[in-house]
Amino acid sequence: MRTVAHSALPEAELSTAGAVPLGTDEYTRKRLAGLTRVAPAPVDRVRVRLSRATESGDRSAVVKAALHISGRVVRAHVAAPTFREAVDRMRDVLHHRLSVLGSLRSEPPHQRAEHRPARVRRDPADRDLVRRKTYAAEPMSVLDARVDMDLLDHDFYLFVDQETGRDAVVAHDDTVLDADAAPVLTVAQAVERLDLSDEPFVFFVDPDTGRGTLVYLRYDGHYGLIGPR
Repeated sequence: MRTVAHSALPEAELSTAGAVPLGTDEYTRKRLAGLTRVAPAPVDRVRVRLSRATESGDRSAVVKAALHISGRVVRAHVAAPTFREAVDRMRDVLHHRLSVLGSLRSEPPHQRAEHRPARVRRDPADRDLVRRKTYAAEPMSVLDARVDMDLLDHDFYLFVDQETGRDAVVAHDDTVLDADAAPVLTVAQAVERLDLSDEPFVFFVDPDTGRGTLVYLRYDGHYGLIGPR
């Protein structure tokens, strides 16, 4: 497929946390610039966060990036021994995902690259529910949900199945869970079940809303909760 180069990327919104070497911001902007050659449409916004993960051993340089393009968000979350390596990996992940977005492939790739940061291990007593997210209310197909999951660099994706009209979740091993078969649990019960299992998330129906909801372990070791708008 022939790619079309669009105008230059907008100025990246860069933020840092921890010990980030001087010049990393300039290197990041330089590596991002070439993405215009594969972007299928002009990029509206670029956000990048560079941080030092003190508990991640030899992959302590962490980069999170998000490109806003044509109403969609393409993300990358990577870690490496050095920031230059992490930025290079971030650029490669975004390049691949922009190519997928532009090619409109019928099947997205499901391989999990070895670029993710190490998860922080916390005792359940030290975990907090620190972030609540919502998912799009517009129904979509399972295939579209898989594409969005890859573009957003998620391990799973909560959505409304346009075929059934019910809440559902798709995971990277191609598992699709329907709310019709999910247990009815309170958030506290779902968190307890997550603590007792080795699963990355628990999908359940919230008795207060009657909607499919998901609790999961974040990379910082705390809980995250995803529910409907």
